[in-house]
Amino acid sequence: MSKKGFSAIIKAQKFADWMGLFLSIYDCEIPLGINKDGIYTTIMDANHISMLTFKAKSTIFEFFHTSKDIKIGIDQEEIKKFLKKGYEEEVTADLSKISYNGEEISILLTKKDQKLERTFFLKSYYTTYGPNNYKLPDLNYSYKITLKAEIFKTVLQDCYKIQDNFSLFFREESENKFWAEAHYEKSYSYVAIIEDTIKIEGQGNAEGNYNLSMLVDILPFLRDEITIYLGHEIPLIIDFKLWGADCSYCLAPRAEKGEEEGEICNK
Repeated sequence: MSKKGFSAIIKAQKFADWMGLFLSIYDCEIPLGINKDGIYTTIMDANHISMLTFKAKSTIFEFFHTSKDIKIGIDQEEIKKFLKKGYEEEVTADLSKISYNGEEISILLTKKDQKLERTFFLKSYYTTYGPNNYKLPDLNYSYKITLKAEIFKTVLQDCYKIQDNFSLFFREESENKFWAEAHYEKSYSYVAIIEDTIKIEGQGNAEGNYNLSMLVDILPFLRDEITIYLGHEIPLIIDFKLWGADCSYCLAPRAEKGEEEGEICNK
Protein backbone atom coordinates (compact mmCIF):
# COMPACT_ATOMS: atom_id res chain seq x y z
CA MET A 1 0.00 0.00 0.00
CA SER A 2 1.23 3.46 -0.89
CA LYS A 3 2.27 5.64 2.01
CA LYS A 4 1.78 8.86 0.07
CA GLY A 5 -1.51 10.70 -0.15
CA PHE A 6 -4.66 8.80 0.80
CA SER A 7 -5.59 5.17 0.32
CA ALA A 8 -8.42 3.08 1.77
CA ILE A 9 -10.17 -0.23 1.15
CA ILE A 10 -13.84 -0.68 1.94
CA LYS A 11 -16.61 -3.09 1.01
CA ALA A 12 -18.21 -1.80 -2.17
CA GLN A 13 -21.77 -2.02 -0.81
CA LYS A 14 -20.89 0.27 2.11
CA PHE A 15 -19.26 2.80 -0.18
CA ALA A 16 -22.20 2.69 -2.62
CA ASP A 17 -24.74 3.25 0.17
CA TRP A 18 -22.78 6.20 1.54
CA MET A 19 -22.71 7.77 -1.93
CA GLY A 20 -26.44 7.12 -2.27
CA LEU A 21 -27.11 8.88 1.04
CA PHE A 22 -25.05 11.91 -0.03
CA LEU A 23 -26.89 11.98 -3.35
CA SER A 24 -30.27 11.99 -1.58
CA ILE A 25 -29.33 15.35 -0.04
CA TYR A 26 -27.45 17.09 -2.84
CA ASP A 27 -26.85 16.09 -6.45
CA CYS A 28 -23.78 18.25 -7.14
CA GLU A 29 -20.15 17.93 -6.08
CA ILE A 30 -19.50 17.85 -2.34
CA PRO A 31 -16.39 18.26 -0.16
CA LEU A 32 -14.99 15.25 1.66
CA GLY A 33 -12.58 15.71 4.55
CA ILE A 34 -9.98 13.04 5.29
CA ASN A 35 -7.72 12.78 8.33
CA LYS A 36 -6.14 10.04 10.43
CA ASP A 37 -9.46 9.48 12.24
CA GLY A 38 -11.50 8.80 9.10
CA ILE A 39 -13.64 10.68 6.57
CA TYR A 40 -16.28 13.33 7.19
CA THR A 41 -18.49 15.87 5.47
CA THR A 42 -21.43 18.20 5.93
CA ILE A 43 -23.92 18.41 3.07
CA MET A 44 -26.79 20.85 2.62
CA ASP A 45 -29.47 20.84 -0.02
CA ALA A 46 -29.64 23.74 -2.49
CA ASN A 47 -32.47 25.46 -0.59
CA HIS A 48 -30.80 25.15 2.82
CA ILE A 49 -33.78 23.25 4.23
CA SER A 50 -32.06 19.95 5.05
CA MET A 51 -28.55 19.04 6.12
CA LEU A 52 -26.52 15.90 6.75
CA THR A 53 -23.42 15.51 8.88
CA PHE A 54 -21.44 12.33 8.24
CA LYS A 55 -18.44 10.77 9.98
CA ALA A 56 -16.92 7.37 9.20
CA LYS A 57 -14.10 6.30 11.50
CA SER A 58 -10.97 4.80 9.98
CA THR A 59 -11.66 1.55 11.87
CA ILE A 60 -14.73 0.91 9.68
CA PHE A 61 -12.49 0.42 6.65
CA GLU A 62 -10.64 -2.78 5.73
CA PHE A 63 -7.55 -0.58 5.32
CA PHE A 64 -7.09 3.16 5.87
CA HIS A 65 -4.08 5.44 5.51
CA THR A 66 -3.55 9.12 4.89
CA SER A 67 -0.23 10.93 5.02
CA LYS A 68 -1.89 14.25 5.92
CA ASP A 69 -5.23 16.00 6.31
CA ILE A 70 -6.89 16.25 2.90
CA LYS A 71 -9.97 17.87 1.37
CA ILE A 72 -11.24 16.51 -1.93
CA GLY A 73 -14.33 17.30 -3.98
CA ILE A 74 -16.30 14.27 -5.17
CA ASP A 75 -19.15 13.70 -7.59
CA GLN A 76 -21.16 11.17 -5.60
CA GLU A 77 -23.51 10.44 -8.52
CA GLU A 78 -20.62 9.37 -10.75
CA ILE A 79 -19.06 7.24 -8.02
CA LYS A 80 -22.34 5.48 -7.29
CA LYS A 81 -22.71 4.80 -11.02
CA PHE A 82 -19.25 3.19 -11.10
CA LEU A 83 -20.21 0.86 -8.26
CA LYS A 84 -23.67 -0.15 -9.43
CA LYS A 85 -24.84 -2.46 -12.21
CA GLY A 86 -26.62 -0.15 -14.63
CA TYR A 87 -29.66 1.34 -12.90
CA GLU A 88 -29.95 -1.58 -10.51
CA GLU A 89 -29.09 -1.41 -6.81
CA GLU A 90 -26.74 -4.40 -7.01
CA VAL A 91 -23.06 -3.51 -6.69
CA THR A 92 -20.62 -4.96 -9.21
CA ALA A 93 -17.73 -5.58 -6.80
CA ASP A 94 -16.93 -6.91 -3.35
CA LEU A 95 -14.19 -4.46 -2.42
CA SER A 96 -13.30 -0.97 -3.54
CA LYS A 97 -9.91 0.67 -3.07
CA ILE A 98 -10.06 4.46 -3.08
CA SER A 99 -6.83 6.43 -3.59
CA TYR A 100 -5.92 10.08 -4.00
CA ASN A 101 -2.46 11.21 -5.09
CA GLY A 102 -3.00 14.95 -4.85
CA GLU A 103 -4.26 15.27 -8.41
CA GLU A 104 -6.83 12.59 -9.15
CA ILE A 105 -8.99 10.03 -7.39
CA SER A 106 -8.88 6.38 -8.41
CA ILE A 107 -11.40 3.69 -7.51
CA LEU A 108 -10.20 0.10 -7.97
CA LEU A 109 -12.94 -2.56 -7.92
CA THR A 110 -12.37 -6.27 -7.32
CA LYS A 111 -14.58 -9.32 -6.90
CA LYS A 112 -13.70 -12.54 -5.12
CA ASP A 113 -14.75 -14.86 -7.92
CA GLN A 114 -13.07 -12.86 -10.70
CA LYS A 115 -9.41 -12.37 -11.65
CA LEU A 116 -10.17 -8.85 -12.80
CA GLU A 117 -9.17 -5.38 -11.64
CA ARG A 118 -11.29 -2.45 -12.84
CA THR A 119 -10.17 1.10 -12.10
CA PHE A 120 -12.10 4.33 -12.58
CA PHE A 121 -10.25 7.65 -12.49
CA LEU A 122 -11.85 11.01 -11.76
CA LYS A 123 -10.68 14.46 -10.87
CA SER A 124 -11.07 16.09 -7.47
CA TYR A 125 -13.60 18.88 -7.92
CA TYR A 126 -13.31 22.37 -6.53
CA THR A 127 -16.08 23.07 -4.01
CA THR A 128 -17.04 26.50 -2.72
CA TYR A 129 -17.32 25.28 0.86
CA GLY A 130 -15.43 22.88 3.08
CA PRO A 131 -16.53 19.67 4.85
CA ASN A 132 -16.99 21.56 8.14
CA ASN A 133 -18.43 24.74 6.66
CA TYR A 134 -21.96 24.42 8.07
CA LYS A 135 -22.88 24.01 11.70
CA LEU A 136 -26.19 23.72 13.49
CA PRO A 137 -27.19 26.46 15.91
CA ASP A 138 -27.64 25.50 19.56
CA LEU A 139 -31.24 24.37 19.98
CA ASN A 140 -33.25 23.29 23.00
CA TYR A 141 -35.06 20.06 22.27
CA SER A 142 -37.94 18.89 24.43
CA TYR A 143 -37.60 15.20 23.58
CA LYS A 144 -35.07 12.60 22.55
CA ILE A 145 -36.87 9.53 21.18
CA THR A 146 -35.17 6.26 20.20
CA LEU A 147 -37.12 3.72 18.15
CA LYS A 148 -36.76 1.13 15.42
CA ALA A 149 -36.22 2.67 12.00
CA GLU A 150 -38.82 0.42 10.36
CA ILE A 151 -41.61 1.82 12.54
CA PHE A 152 -40.76 5.41 11.68
CA LYS A 153 -40.39 4.54 7.98
CA THR A 154 -43.82 2.86 7.92
CA VAL A 155 -45.46 5.92 9.46
CA LEU A 156 -43.76 8.35 7.06
CA GLN A 157 -44.67 6.23 4.04
CA ASP A 158 -48.29 6.27 5.22
CA CYS A 159 -48.20 10.06 5.65
CA TYR A 160 -46.76 10.50 2.17
CA LYS A 161 -49.80 8.73 0.71
CA ILE A 162 -51.92 11.56 2.12
CA GLN A 163 -49.82 14.71 1.74
CA ASP A 164 -46.27 15.94 1.11
CA ASN A 165 -45.90 17.19 4.69
CA PHE A 166 -46.60 15.77 8.13
CA SER A 167 -46.68 16.79 11.77
CA LEU A 168 -45.06 15.19 14.81
CA PHE A 169 -46.53 15.80 18.29
CA PHE A 170 -45.57 14.91 21.82
CA ARG A 171 -47.63 15.87 24.85
CA GLU A 172 -46.38 15.72 28.41
CA GLU A 173 -49.43 13.72 29.51
CA SER A 174 -49.10 11.25 26.62
CA GLU A 175 -47.37 8.53 28.69
CA ASN A 176 -44.56 7.58 26.32
CA LYS A 177 -46.58 7.94 23.12
CA PHE A 178 -46.14 10.38 20.28
CA TRP A 179 -48.23 11.16 17.24
CA ALA A 180 -47.74 11.66 13.52
CA GLU A 181 -50.45 13.29 11.43
CA ALA A 182 -51.04 14.13 7.77
CA HIS A 183 -54.04 15.93 6.24
CA TYR A 184 -55.17 16.65 2.71
CA GLU A 185 -57.50 19.65 2.88
CA LYS A 186 -60.82 18.34 4.19
CA SER A 187 -60.85 15.19 2.09
CA TYR A 188 -58.86 12.69 4.13
CA SER A 189 -56.32 12.46 6.91
CA TYR A 190 -54.03 10.05 8.75
CA VAL A 191 -53.03 9.66 12.40
CA ALA A 192 -50.43 7.27 13.85
CA ILE A 193 -50.01 6.79 17.59
CA ILE A 194 -46.50 5.50 18.14
CA GLU A 195 -46.07 3.52 21.35
CA ASP A 196 -43.41 1.07 20.21
CA THR A 197 -40.39 3.10 21.28
CA ILE A 198 -37.11 1.98 22.81
CA LYS A 199 -36.42 5.01 24.99
CA ILE A 200 -37.93 8.47 25.54
CA GLU A 201 -36.20 11.29 27.37
CA GLY A 202 -37.66 14.75 27.92
CA GLN A 203 -40.59 16.71 29.22
CA GLY A 204 -43.16 19.27 28.15
CA ASN A 205 -44.90 19.59 24.80
CA ALA A 206 -43.31 19.46 21.35
CA GLU A 207 -44.57 19.65 17.80
CA GLY A 208 -43.48 20.52 14.29
CA ASN A 209 -44.65 20.31 10.69
CA TYR A 210 -42.08 19.07 8.16
CA ASN A 211 -41.64 18.53 4.43
CA LEU A 212 -42.00 14.86 3.56
CA SER A 213 -40.81 15.05 -0.03
CA MET A 214 -37.26 15.64 1.23
CA LEU A 215 -37.38 13.27 4.17
CA VAL A 216 -38.55 10.24 2.15
CA ASP A 217 -35.33 10.39 0.12
CA ILE A 218 -33.28 9.23 3.12
CA LEU A 219 -35.69 6.47 4.21
CA PRO A 220 -33.78 3.67 2.38
CA PHE A 221 -30.74 4.52 4.52
CA LEU A 222 -32.51 4.41 7.91
CA ARG A 223 -31.83 0.99 9.41
CA ASP A 224 -31.86 -0.59 12.85
CA GLU A 225 -32.39 2.11 15.50
CA ILE A 226 -32.77 5.86 15.02
CA THR A 227 -32.91 8.72 17.51
CA ILE A 228 -35.25 11.67 16.91
CA TYR A 229 -34.81 15.08 18.53
CA LEU A 230 -38.11 16.97 18.64
CA GLY A 231 -38.81 20.47 19.91
CA HIS A 232 -41.43 23.14 19.31
CA GLU A 233 -41.39 24.35 15.69
CA ILE A 234 -37.62 23.98 15.37
CA PRO A 235 -35.55 21.78 13.03
CA LEU A 236 -36.07 18.05 13.40
CA ILE A 237 -32.91 15.98 13.89
CA ILE A 238 -32.59 12.26 13.18
CA ASP A 239 -29.43 10.46 14.29
CA PHE A 240 -28.65 7.09 12.73
CA LYS A 241 -25.82 4.81 11.66
CA LEU A 242 -25.16 3.59 8.13
CA TRP A 243 -22.62 0.78 7.90
CA GLY A 244 -21.01 2.05 11.11
CA ALA A 245 -20.81 5.70 10.02
CA ASP A 246 -22.38 8.31 12.31
CA CYS A 247 -25.05 10.30 10.48
CA SER A 248 -27.19 13.20 11.62
CA TYR A 249 -29.98 14.51 9.39
CA CYS A 250 -31.57 17.87 10.08
CA LEU A 251 -34.78 19.21 8.50
CA ALA A 252 -36.17 22.71 8.97
CA PRO A 253 -39.86 23.14 9.86
CA ARG A 254 -42.19 23.67 6.93
CA ALA A 255 -43.04 27.31 6.25
CA GLU A 256 -46.66 28.34 6.09
CA LYS A 257 -47.99 30.18 3.06
CA GLY A 258 -46.63 33.70 2.91
CA GLU A 259 -43.65 32.87 5.11
CA GLU A 260 -40.09 32.51 3.91
CA GLU A 261 -38.43 29.14 4.34
CA GLY A 262 -35.89 29.31 7.15
CA GLU A 263 -32.33 28.13 6.92
CA ILE A 264 -31.26 25.46 9.34
CA CYS A 265 -27.61 26.22 9.99
CA ASN A 266 -24.86 28.73 10.54
CA LYS A 267 -21.65 28.97 8.53
